[in-house]
Amino acid sequence: MRANRSVTAAPQRSRIVGCAGCAGHQRPGYVRVWGADPTSPNGARWSWHDCPEGCTADSRTASVARQLAVLGIGPALVAAPAPEVREDQAPVDVRQLPHADVPAGSTAGSTRTARSTGSTRPASRTRSTTEERPGLVAAVCLDAGRGGTVTADADGIGVPGAVTVEALFAWIASGPALGIAPVHTDGRRHNGTVVLTAKLCKALGLPKTLPTDAKGARALAKTLRAAADAAGVDIGERIAGRMAAVPRKAPGVRRAYGVTLVIAPWLGQADGPGQAAEHHLLELGENDAAALARRLRLMADDLGVPLISTPAVTARALLDAVRPRERWSEERNGTRVPRDGALPSGDVSVPVAAGRCHPLTQAAADDGRPVCREDDLIRWTRPLTDGEAAAAWAVEVDVSTAHLAVTGSLPLPVGALQHTDAPRFDKRTAGIWWCDFTGTRLVAAHVPETLRARAADVLPHPATTDGTAPTAPGWYATPTVAYMVEAYGFDPATIGEAYVSTHTAALLKEWTARLREAYKGRLSVLGITDGMAPDAFLAAYAVRGERAAADPDAADAAALVDLYKGIYRGATGMWAQGVTPRPGESQEAATQRWLKDTAASWHYRPEIRLHIVAASRTGTHRRIVKTYALTGRAPAAVHVDGLLYACEAPDPLPLVPLTADGAQVPGALRLGSAPGSCKHDATLPMATVREALASGEPLQGAYGVAAHHGTDGRPNDTEED
Repeated sequence: MRANRSVTAAPQRSRIVGCAGCAGHQRPGYVRVWGADPTSPNGARWSWHDCPEGCTADSRTASVARQLAVLGIGPALVAAPAPEVREDQAPVDVRQLPHADVPAGSTAGSTRTARSTGSTRPASRTRSTTEERPGLVAAVCLDAGRGGTVTADADGIGVPGAVTVEALFAWIASGPALGIAPVHTDGRRHNGTVVLTAKLCKALGLPKTLPTDAKGARALAKTLRAAADAAGVDIGERIAGRMAAVPRKAPGVRRAYGVTLVIAPWLGQADGPGQAAEHHLLELGENDAAALARRLRLMADDLGVPLISTPAVTARALLDAVRPRERWSEERNGTRVPRDGALPSGDVSVPVAAGRCHPLTQAAADDGRPVCREDDLIRWTRPLTDGEAAAAWAVEVDVSTAHLAVTGSLPLPVGALQHTDAPRFDKRTAGIWWCDFTGTRLVAAHVPETLRARAADVLPHPATTDGTAPTAPGWYATPTVAYMVEAYGFDPATIGEAYVSTHTAALLKEWTARLREAYKGRLSVLGITDGMAPDAFLAAYAVRGERAAADPDAADAAALVDLYKGIYRGATGMWAQGVTPRPGESQEAATQRWLKDTAASWHYRPEIRLHIVAASRTGTHRRIVKTYALTGRAPAAVHVDGLLYACEAPDPLPLVPLTADGAQVPGALRLGSAPGSCKHDATLPMATVREALASGEPLQGAYGVAAHHGTDGRPNDTEED
């Protein structure tokens, strides 16, 4: 049973400490100030300074009285205020926020002490969020309690003093300790989330559904804005299931922290650009306010960022959280300056890798000039051999989190690519290279002589996106060139032109580590762990849905696993985001807006996407070739991360090469949850495959025959995730 804490107006308590100048620093009369310190591992250290307001006992008492008067909720318990940072002051240490004691092993701020969060993430080199800063709560569910009270499912933040919309916004204005602390010493704090239940909405007088008529919508907006304005809170123009509620900045304060206000029964009802965020909240919470808040807390514990508008934007926020582009100025004036090695702003696109929507790419197409076309292997299919056609089954396996398997150590370009006519290839240097692979013989040294003769006929080409041999020179990213050099003896001295990076780094190392551990940790709650035997993994993966239906912790984990999949998938596309015209907007106007807002941003780097997909594709090709060398088996079809093999059994166990002691062979086809390992996606009768090949029907993808079969070999109406 999850405890809800109800707070009435009886006890006169306040956790406001200090006066207006030092509130939130836990030591009345003093503030923490950061300064440069070369001896510190982080290059900075804080020290206590006198309160800039000359704090006294009287001023502290006056500060408490003033804030209670502003709240207008009498002597009820109010939230501990978030620390205010003055314009001439560096940020406070968020670890020193006032907080309630949190039982060991529980999510900070959560009353869920009976069940584990299921996190298996080890200590990170970057800052932890809830473990080290229990004073901040990432998300809270507010519900209507008995006797006209409001209850919360998290401790240490207080609650509104009355069941009114005015009291709700007054509570938000008071600065409850809601938020997500930085995970890096140079990072920024994220706003927390407040989720309202349907029961509380009814008690507040809010409608069960959003008005569909203009008059009703205007009346609702007027009511909410009036209450927000009275408390000094801005809620923006759009009234929907998800809104930002930000207290107005007080004089001399650099920033006022707000919250994301989620009205659970309204989710998914409004139209407009904000629907993307609401859609993903629905997937995470299914209109269950308590489940949504709980899962957002777990996500914050795992990743250190909130769920923002889309998985791609959340992926971007995670990268900026673990590898901030800015740091606090050493001048201690409250300003931020670029960090060394930060991705630059401004359009740094080069003609051969500018992205499909960029005018540079359009100009190249008009002039007949080639550009880099690195991508996943898309819908490659070959004729079946006689032995394969005689097999009983075709089994599709999917390479799990294939991009996460390569991004952790992948060298990526930091600054703009520079053109050169005299390149010297180095696999540690990110770049786009002009290569001629047409004469390269595809015979891997580790493939046995008996299998080499037919290797080119049964394996896809590693350098192209359709698996066929190239017919002319082309532009290729570093991972493809490196693979062709190492595995097939391509001579890099023949490269005559390139766009290379002068600053290459493993940009996604920390990002990958945090997301991988989050993904693996939640899978472990579903009974799926690293190192499982292949048959045990298949059994655990097959019943994950039943486990989630029977156990609330497993249900939370399943929702987060799906969300984390969306985040890492969206991250790859984020680097080359295209143009999307708004309603009534011409394509030309949309392109001009896109050039200003997207192409000129730090996160528009299509060459980074090219490197990621090239590394992922060649990594999968390595596994295919090694499996072929060990077993003589080759996929009959490949689509992105899906590999379709002929098999004598309706499961993938016969496909997995094993060592003499029964262990799976590293680098070959493996079954498991680790990034780069495979899971069972579908089984279909070989007769169905033969019919599809004869009719030209695709085997894989959303419209392929494999998508309409489950892992039991029988057709189904829906695609299994």
